[in-house]
Amino acid sequence: MAFGPPPSPFTQSQQTAAETRRRRRRTVFGLVLVLVVAMGFGAWFVWPGSGRGASQDVAEQKAVEQAPDDIRETVESLPKSAPRAGHLVADMQTNTLAQGKQEDTSGLWVTKKVLVKAKGTTLYGIKAYEPSGRGTVVWSLVLPGGICGYTSSVTADERTAVLMRDPKHGNACDQLAVIKLSSGKKLWQTTIPRKKNYFTKGTTMAMVKGVVATNWQVGAAGYDMRTGKQLWQLDRTKKCTIGGFAGGKALTVRYDCYPPEKESEILYQVKELEPRTARTKWVYRVADGVGLVAILSSKPAVIAVGAGDMEITDLISLDSGGKYRATIRLEGGHYEVACSGDAVDDCTQAVVSDDQVFITSGERLESIEDKTNWVVAFDLATGKTGVKFDAGHDQKMYPLRMSGDRLLALTMGTDDVAPVSLVSLDPKTGKQSTYFYFAIPSGGEAFFSRVDPYQVQVEHGRVYFGVLSATGEAKKGIPSLIRLAFGVGSAG
Repeated sequence: MAFGPPPSPFTQSQQTAAETRRRRRRTVFGLVLVLVVAMGFGAWFVWPGSGRGASQDVAEQKAVEQAPDDIRETVESLPKSAPRAGHLVADMQTNTLAQGKQEDTSGLWVTKKVLVKAKGTTLYGIKAYEPSGRGTVVWSLVLPGGICGYTSSVTADERTAVLMRDPKHGNACDQLAVIKLSSGKKLWQTTIPRKKNYFTKGTTMAMVKGVVATNWQVGAAGYDMRTGKQLWQLDRTKKCTIGGFAGGKALTVRYDCYPPEKESEILYQVKELEPRTARTKWVYRVADGVGLVAILSSKPAVIAVGAGDMEITDLISLDSGGKYRATIRLEGGHYEVACSGDAVDDCTQAVVSDDQVFITSGERLESIEDKTNWVVAFDLATGKTGVKFDAGHDQKMYPLRMSGDRLLALTMGTDDVAPVSLVSLDPKTGKQSTYFYFAIPSGGEAFFSRVDPYQVQVEHGRVYFGVLSATGEAKKGIPSLIRLAFGVGSAG
């Protein structure tokens, strides 16, 4: 006789986990009942079907056509019917944190079978799809130290790269490894040649076909993705440091330059490099007076700039030779693109396709209780606006990534009550198709505080969410379960 799932690193006590599941079921049932009455939808959580459509096969065939070292570009099949309710298909929780203790949970990677996330110095892979959504551990991998840098990029054959701290070197962020996500196997690990005297800026990295590139402000190096062999090394010049890389279809780098005649001002350069030699293919020199430059896309090349400020004010598109094409102005906050100062390629609220960039608008107040926004397409060749996708009354929309020639996005109610929807947006027709809708799990509001492609992944018809860190909680002295990541899938 069984009383729930077997013990795992995420549930120290079977009794505590079982009671939590019972409470969760009661909570979900109450929410379901309210939503069914209010919205007229059928059952909220229902079991998925096992049938496969031809469109799903086509989407998967497109992924297979990529070379193993290519950065994965999956195409999701379109919804086959009217929107359905979504249900929990993966749930990674822990009650191993003491009250008040914080632990790093960086990274979120998904394959067809495995959801991967870090917890402290260990990577865990749980089943990406289970009808019970309980989070069965498939593998775990102990790392030498905590993750200090990562990328959301995954190769077509399910590899990714991580940067780790080295306790033997004063916790320096100097260990680079490539992980096979499906098996949890560390394929290789190497020490990057970062000088001990320079710790003012974090180590970052990016992946492009066959190569992992990493930088540490005063230097950079590229490694063969399959063997870990160092291919090249770059050092800072007298005038410029290396700001960081963006990968994907091409390898681009930002240089931060400090000319003697303008010591208090940074002049930025963006270069495309040949991935295996670091030879410069082209250089784009950003105009003076720009306070921030981020790389929104490496190919087609699109950069985000903050004119005289640390807020993004404009997007600039470049052609295949690095020459200026068009400027897209964000009109003083009318449109919003948010970029982190920690990594060159960490931007949200904008997604680039082969010929357009999709940008979210600022929040619009229709009435006291009705907030909304929209997503607008801009042509990269001309900078002119194209199709507009409205989120709807009391809804906000967030673009996630391209799926072929369509844009995947989330729509969410602004009242924390309406369900979340995963949608596909067609720029050619302006049509919006909904995959499924679902309620935010109890205590899951933190997952939606910043809709970040690094922490939100759509793969194989499901959407997955993760958090960057977790803090231990307790009730009556007993550690509480804390959700680190979860996935939602359609019910048919």
